[in-house]
Amino acid sequence: MAWSGTLRATDALARYGGEEFALLLPGSTLDAAATVLDRLRSVTPEGATLSVGLAQAEVNETADGLMARADEALYEAKRRGRDRVVRAPRGGSFRVVANA
Repeated sequence: MAWSGTLRATDALARYGGEEFALLLPGSTLDAAATVLDRLRSVTPEGATLSVGLAQAEVNETADGLMARADEALYEAKRRGRDRVVRAPRGGSFRVVANA
């Protein structure tokens, strides 16, 4: 896989759905994780794009809650034009604002 040389031994990459993956970056800050994800975007095979929903676990947050926030950020990345990293808001939702 094109991404394996970009990840640390402690990182865990798993297929989460048909064309979706989950990546755990233990001990990373959001900024460090965004840097890793931008590197992954740069080595993604030509013709493919990488849209990412990035979320950091919050205190007492369930795994389901974390994945829901990451998933929401993923769909926001796709709405914004794909091939980008979008950070999930802490404990909340995206607000869609239409430009007039």
